[in-house]
Amino acid sequence: FEGETLTVMAQNDLGVYVSDVTFMYSLNAIEVVQNPVFEFSCSGDATSGCTDDTAFNYNADASFDDGSCIEIVVGCMDGHYEEYDASANTNNIDLCINWIVEEGCMYETACNYNEEAEQDNGSCEFAEEGFDCDGNCASGELLTMNDSWGDGWNGAALTINGVDYTISGISGTACVDTDGCVAMSWTPGSYDVETSWSFAGQEGSGGSDPSSFGDCTTGCTDPIAENYDSTAELDDGSCGSTWIEIALSLQTQLDNFECNEATPILVDIVYGWNILGYTLPYSQDVAATLADILDVITIVKNNAAEIYWPEFGFNGIGDFIPGQGYQIKTEGVINQYQWPDVSGERLEMIPTVPQWAIDMEVDIHPNDIRTLVKVVNMLGQEVNAADQFSGEVLLYLFNDGTVEKKIVE
Repeated sequence: FEGETLTVMAQNDLGVYVSDVTFMYSLNAIEVVQNPVFEFSCSGDATSGCTDDTAFNYNADASFDDGSCIEIVVGCMDGHYEEYDASANTNNIDLCINWIVEEGCMYETACNYNEEAEQDNGSCEFAEEGFDCDGNCASGELLTMNDSWGDGWNGAALTINGVDYTISGISGTACVDTDGCVAMSWTPGSYDVETSWSFAGQEGSGGSDPSSFGDCTTGCTDPIAENYDSTAELDDGSCGSTWIEIALSLQTQLDNFECNEATPILVDIVYGWNILGYTLPYSQDVAATLADILDVITIVKNNAAEIYWPEFGFNGIGDFIPGQGYQIKTEGVINQYQWPDVSGERLEMIPTVPQWAIDMEVDIHPNDIRTLVKVVNMLGQEVNAADQFSGEVLLYLFNDGTVEKKIVE
């Protein structure tokens, strides 16, 4: 009510302050009767910040505004696009349209390799041979060459293990791999200068003569040379022709070689048993090779007593082998026979039993003095006679072309 005491509290970052004031009503306001005097009440944490909820940096935890509010600026915030807006604080990806191709060095071994580069711009910088990008030896020891007269090397050439360096000024350095032998030679320049060197704890001086450190094994170090020595550490200039040169030489000889057409070998096949050598230079299927004269072939045997028996659909030989001989039994005569080329053709053999074998009498005596090739049932399937039931009719095929028909007892 008017005239009563009103307690007013205020807060800043130092704490809470309290003042008791008397007030009275006036038009649309409360009028304080006297000036308020605030006294410190207690300490506390007062969070200051932007209290405008439409600002970019609005702080919902702020208890009083510190004037830091920032206006929201929408734009493309991805620097890979031409539309990039450095003043934007709120990203809108729809405003990013034209991609900027990142240029730079794309070689990973370069000192200035740019992993984000999409197009190489020829700016790659590489470390000197043997050094890393910081100018230190990548491996091995540092060799130092000095011109003790101070006249300069005049672009002298320094060669270390086959790697050439150019020395300028009054001194030069090079990194040398200390594994095994280290060989070095140098050429001072247009006039002889006194030089000194230090390497791996060794020191010396000299002019233009080759020098070496360590126990060097010499030989041919070219891996494609015919006399390549994998144990050699220092090349002695003994490398002969390379395998590429030898291959080209052989190819030239082959190109110039005049081939004579081979005369075909013709043989006469008689009735009965024949012994023929297989004269073609490649293997091929027995059944496919003899398909043209199959009507007169009874049986074929190789040196291992394996047989090809066309009447029973059995090929135990497989392929004719170049240079080997074969026994062939025929029921006819073939003059001027030549082994044919069947171009890799193979004939699938289907086991069969000819009618004459089905009709023949069963031989029940066991006087077998020949070599048994296989036992088949009346379906032409190879079986083990000991596993068949009593009364089963079996055909015994022998290596001389004969067949016996027996009943399992």
